[in-house]
Amino acid sequence: MRRDPRRRIQDVEVNDAMWQRTRPLDGVPGLSRLGAVDHLWHLLVHTVVTHPYRRGALRDVLLTMEALRDCAPAELRDVERRITAHPLSPHLDGLLAMARELRDGLPVRDRFRREAAANYVLRGRS
Repeated sequence: MRRDPRRRIQDVEVNDAMWQRTRPLDGVPGLSRLGAVDHLWHLLVHTVVTHPYRRGALRDVLLTMEALRDCAPAELRDVERRITAHPLSPHLDGLLAMARELRDGLPVRDRFRREAAANYVLRGRS
């Protein structure tokens, strides 16, 4: 991501602290990636808020799990605080819980099975 004051990430407020946590993107001079805590938060919000029909999709759970692995315990606590304050906290927490279970090698309980079934029917089984 290039630093551009006009740039925003859909459904996520970009602030100075977020810019300070960016890291250079290996092999691509001039581009950066989000810091671990911001990457995890962006994936959670992007899946739950921006694309609610993808809640619990395997792809998104895998991406969230990888972002979760990059977070330090203090960063994870920050994400948990953000989740608590968000209007869609049950869904954000559900996705994070699925990513944790997958990361820890535990059976993953699909917290979005009913939503997925409804989307399957409403979206014409595609």
